[in-house]
Amino acid sequence: MHRGAGPRAPLLAALTLVLAACTPTSERVAAALDQPSVLAAQGWSMTGSLASGRLGPTATLLPNGKVLVAGGQGPDDYLLVAELYDPATGAWAPTGSLAQTRQDATATVLPSGKVLIVGGHVGGAPRASAELYDPATGTWSSTGSLSTGRGNHAVTLLPTGKVLVLGGQGSTTLTHRQCRAV
Repeated sequence: MHRGAGPRAPLLAALTLVLAACTPTSERVAAALDQPSVLAAQGWSMTGSLASGRLGPTATLLPNGKVLVAGGQGPDDYLLVAELYDPATGAWAPTGSLAQTRQDATATVLPSGKVLIVGGHVGGAPRASAELYDPATGTWSSTGSLSTGRGNHAVTLLPTGKVLVLGGQGSTTLTHRQCRAV
């Protein structure tokens, strides 16, 4: 979906801008933020900022319309903290923390409304673990693990409610044959 299309376009545009600004070395983003009139003329608007800037987090639209951002790498270390964005207020709020740090993981909303975070890596070491986020309680719980740790992988929710995890980077680059439904 591109900016300006569909009912969630303002939310997606705002999140793209906020999350892009999390990379401290992005001169292009910094220059754009110094020119709010240019952004406004192109249909962008400013919104609240994350409490913890991060590189490689997950960002997941929840059924209640809020956005869960979890994990990633901060300026000093990998992050356990997760935050919720409320498009009605334009504000971010803390929520429960992950059990394990992870960057470049994937997040999938399950039919139950819970969010499954799978894999990722920390300092190049792939994670095989997975965690569930419950939006009703704001808490995380550990769940099953992948047989092979991986980051930068792909996932898709199957009609059965299982999540297919494939490819990505582990200790070596994984091939399409190394898939798992969890």
